[in-house]
Amino acid sequence: MIMPIDIDKKDFTRDKKGYNSREVDEFLDLIIVDYEKVLNDNRNMAHKIKFLEKQLEESQKSDTAMLDTLETAKRLMADISASAERRAELMMRDAELEAESMLLEAKTTVKKLNDEHLVLKQKVERLRGNYRAMLKLEMEKLDNDEYGLLPDLDRSDIPDIDKELKTPFGGDEAAVTQDTSRYQEERGEG
Repeated sequence: MIMPIDIDKKDFTRDKKGYNSREVDEFLDLIIVDYEKVLNDNRNMAHKIKFLEKQLEESQKSDTAMLDTLETAKRLMADISASAERRAELMMRDAELEAESMLLEAKTTVKKLNDEHLVLKQKVERLRGNYRAMLKLEMEKLDNDEYGLLPDLDRSDIPDIDKELKTPFGGDEAAVTQDTSRYQEERGEG
C-alpha cells in the first residue's frame, strides 16, 4: 500500500517537455493531505468495524443466551405443566379411591346397622312373645288360684275389722267408714 510519505519522497525524472515541477509538487501535496485523510478515515472505520463486530458478536451471544434461556423456560414450563397434570390426575385418583372407600364403609355401616336392627327387632318380638306367654301363664295361675292367694274369706267382716282398726288410733269413725267404702268401690266390691 502506498503511504503519503512514499508520495512525498517520490522523485520523477525530468525531460525537456515535462510538467511544471512546482504545480506537480503542489498537486502532490494536496493528494498527500487527502490520502492521509482517507487512510485515517479508513483506520477509524476499521476500528469502528472491529468495535461493531465485537458488539455484534456479544449481541449474538446475548441473543443466543436469551434464546437458550427461552428454550429452557419453554421446556421447564412444559415439564411443570406435565407435572401439574400428573399431580392433578393422582389427586383425582386418590379422591376417587377415598370416595369409594368412604362409600364402601358407609354401605358396610348401614348393612351392619340394618342387621343389628333386625336382630334387635327379633329379640324384642321374642321378648314380647315370652312376656305375653309368661303373663298369660301367670294370669291362668291367678285365675286358677294356684298360689292360694284367695282363701275363702267372708268379705262381710271387713267393716268389723275396720272398726277395730280405727278405735285404737282414735280416728274418726265416719272418716274410716268413708275410706273403707271408697276402697271397696275402687276394687269393685262395694
